[in-house]
Amino acid sequence: MTSPVLMTEGPERAGLPEQGLALCEACKAVNLPGSNYCCLCGLALPGGALDAETRAEVEALVTQARQLAGGGPVWAEAGDSFHSRVHAEAVSLWPATLASPNFQTDPWAGLGSVENACVLLIERLTGPVTAVVPLLETVVKAGKALVVVAGAVDDDVLATFVVNHVRNTLRSLVLVLSPPAETHPSLLGDLAAVLRGKVVERSRLEKATAGGLPSVRQVFAGGECAWACDVTPLPPPALEGDPAVSAARRAIYGRPAARIEIGANARAGIEMRRRYACRLLRTPSGPAGERSTHLTAAPSQGVRVPGE
Repeated sequence: MTSPVLMTEGPERAGLPEQGLALCEACKAVNLPGSNYCCLCGLALPGGALDAETRAEVEALVTQARQLAGGGPVWAEAGDSFHSRVHAEAVSLWPATLASPNFQTDPWAGLGSVENACVLLIERLTGPVTAVVPLLETVVKAGKALVVVAGAVDDDVLATFVVNHVRNTLRSLVLVLSPPAETHPSLLGDLAAVLRGKVVERSRLEKATAGGLPSVRQVFAGGECAWACDVTPLPPPALEGDPAVSAARRAIYGRPAARIEIGANARAGIEMRRRYACRLLRTPSGPAGERSTHLTAAPSQGVRVPGE
């Protein structure tokens, strides 16, 4: 597809290739085909590629999924079947966020994800970098990805993970626990119980190997939380103390979720409908309104016209 061309003839559509690129009249950004909302300002675009019937279908799927999840995570993915469906999921919900936006693998959903991953649980991942290299080498040799869940991560160590992830040397997600530091030992202990693993002590990190870490089929992580799929839910222990912390710990043991599988039955393409579902899911509730501020996470999809 031809790249977007900067306009040089004022706010008209002069200079745009004929691939269906859409101009936002408000901020003068050029949007890729299939855009229903401007990727810079979030305003609705006239003449979007999704017809009214397709929009209604996707909005109904999102509403059904949100009801099924009951406040748990909902995500959309391309399916391999003809019809679009909503699947009930049981996930382990982790109170942790991405340590760096460089781990995002799906900017439209605002998520990073890995499959067939080992999970390293550690209270603090500190340097020197050479201490973690032996573990990374065993993960690469095993052909797996690596998910790190820690209370804190040193900048040098984080940079090592980012570089290897971006270069596709080692697919990884580095997650930092979001609750207060005093709760980290309890949260890591809960994660270890659900994953049937152990929290690795910093002094024993050099001896850790991929074979000694618990494995998960798939992990998703965004700006608010992370979750692991296909983890067998467990009855949570009796918890006391801060209600918010107790709720976070219970969610680790199992939480309802929903997965939207976009099929090939509608007139619009699978990827267009999946992107629209992602837009809806990133609003607080309900279908996206006239203005949708959540689209600023994909600035590479638009080009601002000079001088406007």
